Amino acid sequence: MKKVKSTIRKAYHFALGIYAGHLRYNQERSLQKQLTGSSNNFSLANKTIALVMLPGSDTSKASLDRISSALSGKSNCIFINLPHKDVTFKEINIAILNSEADYVFLLNNVYKVSAYFDVVLVSELEKNPQTGIVGIPSYYSPISGRSRANLIKQEGLYTEKRSGKKYSLPHYSIKARNSFKPNWLSEEASSSEVIPSTDFVAMSIKTFKEIGGFSDFYNTNYMTFPLADLCLNSNAIGHDNKLLREAICAANFVNDISTDDKRQNREVFRGRWFKYLSSGADIKASKSPLDPLSIDICGPMPDNDSAKSWGDYHYALALKKAFEKMGYKANIVSREHWYDKSDSRFVLVLRGLRPYFKSPVNYDQVLMYWTISHPAEITPGELKQADYVFYPSKLMQDHFESSVSVPSSILPQCTDPDIMNAEGTCSMTPELLFIGNSRHVFRRILKDLLPTEHELQVYGREWDEYPIVKEHLVAEYYDNSKIADAYHNAAILLNDHWDDMLEFGIISNRIFDALSSGAFVISDDVAGIHELLGDSVVTYKDPDDLKNKIDYYLEHKDERDEIASKGHDIVVNNHTFDNRAADIIEKMGQF
Repeated sequence: MKKVKSTIRKAYHFALGIYAGHLRYNQERSLQKQLTGSSNNFSLANKTIALVMLPGSDTSKASLDRISSALSGKSNCIFINLPHKDVTFKEINIAILNSEADYVFLLNNVYKVSAYFDVVLVSELEKNPQTGIVGIPSYYSPISGRSRANLIKQEGLYTEKRSGKKYSLPHYSIKARNSFKPNWLSEEASSSEVIPSTDFVAMSIKTFKEIGGFSDFYNTNYMTFPLADLCLNSNAIGHDNKLLREAICAANFVNDISTDDKRQNREVFRGRWFKYLSSGADIKASKSPLDPLSIDICGPMPDNDSAKSWGDYHYALALKKAFEKMGYKANIVSREHWYDKSDSRFVLVLRGLRPYFKSPVNYDQVLMYWTISHPAEITPGELKQADYVFYPSKLMQDHFESSVSVPSSILPQCTDPDIMNAEGTCSMTPELLFIGNSRHVFRRILKDLLPTEHELQVYGREWDEYPIVKEHLVAEYYDNSKIADAYHNAAILLNDHWDDMLEFGIISNRIFDALSSGAFVISDDVAGIHELLGDSVVTYKDPDDLKNKIDYYLEHKDERDEIASKGHDIVVNNHTFDNRAADIIEKMGQF
């Protein structure tokens, strides 16, 4: 039945397309006749136009000739050809600025354009300084397939909010007006549209510079969101964007865009524009009076019961408690609500699994980053958004310092001694304990340890791929409220670090929690651990060293207790959430 309906729909669109083809032909002839005389009254002398063929566009000689033939011949036009999808927006911005053009025309898979289109676009930009970006209606090109050819593709666009169970995060999609219709919605020469087009837009080089060009966060494989971003940016800084109907273009249908590319660009767009669009694209409505004693703590955990299994959630909870002790209001913000309207003066991003994208609209909030995990996924561009960055290690600060000119300081991870405080009697069981998820990786310390003759208990998820570990698996989850006793009661708590944490010298949060609990810890050797914590953590270099140290310390309880006691004192005096909140508040005082 579905196949029959699809066939009928395609046949219907094909018939509409034949009719629409006649409409397009007559309209283009009418526009050409109308503009032939009026174009002589408008001078483009000494004006340079950069025609930018965006990634994925056809840049063959036939294609460029087809577009060139529609120019008025009154201006100096240069093509900037960017056919390869692996080009970055940074490179595109540089190419546009280096062109020294007066106007920038951005063509996204455009097949052809109606005659004198350069006159139509530039005359509007010249006559009305308040106009920021102009676009023209588009229809599907002849090579877009029989069921699409000649039908309307875009006559302006609008945003539509999406949320609910079907969507992982609330966001805005971009929809074309009048799509798949045979005729245009309006005969007006022009109309105001926040997003006039994502097929063909034009602006002065001055406006392009004001906007700051394309955002580097987008990938160039899916152009809808980056082009809509330019239009929204133009609108947000006070320009009026327009759809001009005295020119039209044919644009190709593109069907080879990956879901991942779309998802990435949608998430960037969400971060940059969700708050603005939620307020009806009204800057005044999207701004609130800010509370200087309020801070939003943005973590990557979801807004549901599963958040309790995220270490980031418990980290944010402990930090909230520390801020509130010092007279601040602290709000834990899950990833679904990062970009909601807020009256907090300060935003602290606990950079974990997901990147955070700052709005180009100035909301007067102070954005601070604490890069506590997943350092290999963090880019200099993301950190450049911040007003202040807290790095968890000197090694990480040194890594980014040359490329990120944002004030920063070192702020290692920490613990909450009120929670990480063993209350039960010490049973010293098991001999060895490891609590952690696999993430489909054979964790280093377990790989170096197993097989072992000692009693080992493992708690965590995703260990099915490693039967030798699963033999020791007790449960997939350990209640965080009872974990301090588990740490304390084990003779030896085993700890390791993810590869990127080792590379950047980030000491695991578990180390601080364990020492606060009075645990004796053996860990892999991460840069800076002994400088920060002295000899309170025993580290090993290889499997033989690990085995020897486990055997030794299981036989020397007094030494274990002495080392654990020393670690407890170091951590509860220097590395608590209260200590870290005080450091953050001190930096907040700079703004």
